[in-house]
Amino acid sequence: MSITEISIRKPAAVIMLVLLIIGLGFYGYTNLNADLFPTVNTPVITIITEHNGAAVSVIEKDILKPIEDELASISGIDTIRSGAAVGYGYTIVMFKMNVDINSMSPIGLKIL
Repeated sequence: MSITEISIRKPAAVIMLVLLIIGLGFYGYTNLNADLFPTVNTPVITIITEHNGAAVSVIEKDILKPIEDELASISGIDTIRSGAAVGYGYTIVMFKMNVDINSMSPIGLKIL
């Protein structure tokens, strides 16, 4: 006997089976403890520097490059991004997820 033959001969049994599957799915969904949007605190530090009237190349060479070099020696860093515009520069430091930046000692302040 195939599924189609059983479905035609015993429709009540098939309906009960479908309702059972739907009921188990609803029960599982309501008891699922997964959070769709868990709270994730990404460890990120942003450094913004200003130098009024300085050209982009001066900011990159004299300010951002020393900051990047100093930060590169710190363990636990995932990525370092920097950018500059006329008069200011920024550096974004993204740490690995297992790093607690709140417990780190002040770093890199000597170069600022």
